Amino acid sequence: MALSYAPADHDDDRSALGKILGVSFGFDPEASKGWFEKAGFDNVRVLRDESGIIGGLLLIPMGQFFGGRSVPMVGFAGVGVTPSARGTGAATQLMHHAIRELAAQRVPLSCLYPATLPLYRRAGYEIAGSLHVVTLQGRDLARSERSLAIRAFEPADEAAVQNTYRSYAALRDGWLDRGPYVWERTRRVENGAMTHGHVFCDESGIEGYVFYRHRRTDHGFDLQISDMAAATPRALSTLFAFIADHRSLAETVSWRGGVDEPLLMLFREHRYQMRFFHHWMLRIVDVEAALTRRGYAPSIDGEITLVIDDDLVPDNAGAFVLRVAGGAAEVVRGESGSALKLDIRALASLYSGQHNARTLARLGRVEASDETLARAAAMFAGSPPSMADMF
Repeated sequence: MALSYAPADHDDDRSALGKILGVSFGFDPEASKGWFEKAGFDNVRVLRDESGIIGGLLLIPMGQFFGGRSVPMVGFAGVGVTPSARGTGAATQLMHHAIRELAAQRVPLSCLYPATLPLYRRAGYEIAGSLHVVTLQGRDLARSERSLAIRAFEPADEAAVQNTYRSYAALRDGWLDRGPYVWERTRRVENGAMTHGHVFCDESGIEGYVFYRHRRTDHGFDLQISDMAAATPRALSTLFAFIADHRSLAETVSWRGGVDEPLLMLFREHRYQMRFFHHWMLRIVDVEAALTRRGYAPSIDGEITLVIDDDLVPDNAGAFVLRVAGGAAEVVRGESGSALKLDIRALASLYSGQHNARTLARLGRVEASDETLARAAAMFAGSPPSMADMF
């Protein structure tokens, strides 16, 4: 089946894709226009056969933090094909075209939330982190002292809020270095509920913030936090105090984050639930760029050779020497000493910290000496890979 992949340059193209995605994801196709506009019309791609458009996707340019540094990343959203094309390999070709487009641009990473795993594994993705939801009963919140002043968010606070988020997210592997598309999602009206924002500050500036929505219940509301960050200990304690001050009416409080959620350390008891919500998958699109753009522990000094198999992006295949020193890395082609042999999917899991090299070896996903496995495990060690956003 001859298929072509291209930008959706015309309203008719986007309208046709909107109908396909409406069927695929169960929403009004008319809503797709606003979705495409927020993603940027230049970032909409379509797949055609001789009958016309049969599928497409959205590209979401942003970044992702690993080792304390932001690595450029393009997220995929709205991946779908028309029902008549399912099972024909069209979705696989769509993903292959998109990955090759990013590889030609030397984009280091791509990330997505999968509806199915086999499709994305065929495109070189692997599970690389998770998103969890914390839920607790409002009555279980204990009153706490406010260490900073609290006031309503104002548009003039936007730059300070985004800087606060970046300083918070940079410490957590896998968190997004958000672009406009994701920032908008933290503030949007959802199911008719407005988003409210407050900042935590003193005379020197903003140190934390929270955005949240109320979902009405019979006896009050559920407090749903859409975004929060704290750059200092006193901002974190003020955030806890702000949430606790809703305990008289908030039946439940919930937010999204990782298994290493720092706010939970402020609770006296473990009267909360942490629920796994979704895995995200990572694709190393450009091996050299991905390895050199991320950060590493400053205490690590050494090198390993990675021998990589990637049948979709030829430039990623072969041997790469990774040299790490002072928290940064350089990568050169060729072999030097004992090698770690793996495919591009196993590299994604190693890169994010989802599994260390020893675990991957036990799974049969890498081959190396014990010494090389230990060195690779140390190089890619970090916080549990997580995320607080969906896209």
